Amino acid sequence: MTNFPHNLLAQAGGLVPCTGYVDSSGRFVDGCTYLDLFTLAGTIVRFIVELAVPVATIAIVAAGIYLVAYAGNESGRSTAKGILKTAVIGLFLTLAAYLIISSILHYLGNPDVVGGW
Repeated sequence: MTNFPHNLLAQAGGLVPCTGYVDSSGRFVDGCTYLDLFTLAGTIVRFIVELAVPVATIAIVAAGIYLVAYAGNESGRSTAKGILKTAVIGLFLTLAAYLIISSILHYLGNPDVVGGW
């Protein structure tokens, strides 16, 4: 396994716990491996999902409030329906992307990178 030469993102933000590896002579080398890249991808995917779910929930609640507040106004109802439609589609796409990316990371790298549902 080789070190990534420029692992600035991993060291600066602490996104990847660079675990290091044991080289062919048996000594431990501190640094990032390709499995740590999968850990970074899993961390980013989890962050996006953890951010998208509350945002979608707030948008759905706001659409409901908007729908109740403007029940008699056709323009207000169509705006609320648009907000609701956008929030549900966005949440669905985010969870579908999570499923696809976690499956790819599971088969290419470490199965524990992204975690289970």
